[in-house]
Amino acid sequence: MSNSLRKALEVFDLLHDHEFKAAPHIAKEVGVASRTVQAYIRLFREFDWPIESSHAKGYRLANLGVAARLTERELLLLAVLLAQGSSLVPQADFEKLSHKITELLTPSAQARIGELKEKLSADGNALRDLEVLNAVGRCLSDPHLQLVMDYKKAAEAETVRRNVVPLTLRYQDGWYYVDVFDLDKRGTRSFRLDRFQRVQLLRQERPIPRPGGGVSETHKWDFGEGEPTEIMIEVTPKLGAWLEEKPAHHSQVLKVGTEVWEVRYSVKRLDMFVDWFIGLRGARAVAPSELLREIRTRATALLKASTLEVDWN
Repeated sequence: MSNSLRKALEVFDLLHDHEFKAAPHIAKEVGVASRTVQAYIRLFREFDWPIESSHAKGYRLANLGVAARLTERELLLLAVLLAQGSSLVPQADFEKLSHKITELLTPSAQARIGELKEKLSADGNALRDLEVLNAVGRCLSDPHLQLVMDYKKAAEAETVRRNVVPLTLRYQDGWYYVDVFDLDKRGTRSFRLDRFQRVQLLRQERPIPRPGGGVSETHKWDFGEGEPTEIMIEVTPKLGAWLEEKPAHHSQVLKVGTEVWEVRYSVKRLDMFVDWFIGLRGARAVAPSELLREIRTRATALLKASTLEVDWN
C-alpha cells in the first residue's frame, strides 16, 4: 500500500469518533501537514462520506449508523483491501478499519463485498483469485511491477500469455474485471478476474509508464442533446469475447449466451454509434426502432453511393 493511502486510512479511522477533532490534532497524530488532512477530508466528501465540520471544533464522521453511497472507486479499493488486507496493514488494525468502513456501506455494496469474500472462501478457484487480487494490488501500488498472466478468453479457449500493467479493478454486471495496459499490443484491455489462470510479477529497474486506466468516461458517443438512447444488439460469441476484453463504451453491459451474446449501450449520439456498428462482423441490431431506421438509412445511402458513376480521370 502506498504511504499516501495508508495515511488517508489513518485519518479516516481518527474521524470515526463521536468527538470532533481539529485538523492540526489529526495532522500531528498521523504525521502529515494540516493541509494534507484538509485534502483527505475533501476526498472523503467527494466519495459522499458524511463528514461533519465545525469551525471551532474540527471534523468528525457523522451519523455512524447511516449508510453512505459507495462509489465504484471505493468498492474497488475495499475489494482489494478485503482480499489482501492482512498483507497491507496489521491484522488487528485492518479488521477494525474494515468493520468501520463496512458500517457505512449501502446494502447493495455490502452484498457485493460479501459475494467477493464468499467467492474467495468457497469457490474452487478461490486461491487462484486471491493470488490474482494480491498481484493486482501490488502492481497498483508499485510502479516498478508488471504482471505476466495466462488468460482464457472463454471456457473452451486455449490460454494466452499477456504482459500487462494493471490500471484498475472494477465490478460490472456481476463480474470483477481488471483493466490493464497491454505492453505487447500497446493498448488498454479488460480481463475477467475468474478467467486468469496463472500470474507472475516482474520487477523493472525503472518505473513503468502507466496511461489513464480503463475505458474513458468521456466518449464521442456521449456528446449529444437530450436523454441517452438505450441500445441492444446481439453478437456472436467470438465478437462478444472481443468486446468483453476491449469494451467499446463505458455503458457496455454484456449478457453471455450459448449461441448469441446480448450487448447493451446507453449513448446520446446514435449516428456515431451506427458509424461503429456497421463496421462489425457478427452483430445484429435489436432495439430501439430508431437504431434500426438509422441503420436502414445509412445502408441505403451507402448502396446509392456505390452505384454513382465517378470520373476517375
